[in-house]
Amino acid sequence: QSTWGTLCSFAGMLRHITQISVQFNAFHGPAARAARVILSQVTSEGAKASNPKCVVKAAVTTADQPPAIEFKFFDGTAKVFKARTLSVKDVMYDVSGVQQKLDKKAPPPKK
Repeated sequence: QSTWGTLCSFAGMLRHITQISVQFNAFHGPAARAARVILSQVTSEGAKASNPKCVVKAAVTTADQPPAIEFKFFDGTAKVFKARTLSVKDVMYDVSGVQQKLDKKAPPPKK
């Protein structure tokens, strides 16, 4: 599946997420690609509409730190990705796995 196809399915994946924090250095180019693309997708109208309560925090820095993406879920758990070497697909796959486990535990909170 293409990266675009993966991203198109991202909006529905916000159902269990309460907060997403994305941090990257704007000058790191390809190393920050996954963080930039995910930030773009989670702030899209479709993603916002799928879970209006999900808070998105962005920090575009000049610090020499690896790109990081943190997902906080409604059950209090969090998943942090150091995204320098990860692709968007890698991140999406891991988040999808957490979502599937949460689907089995309890339904997502109401919008």
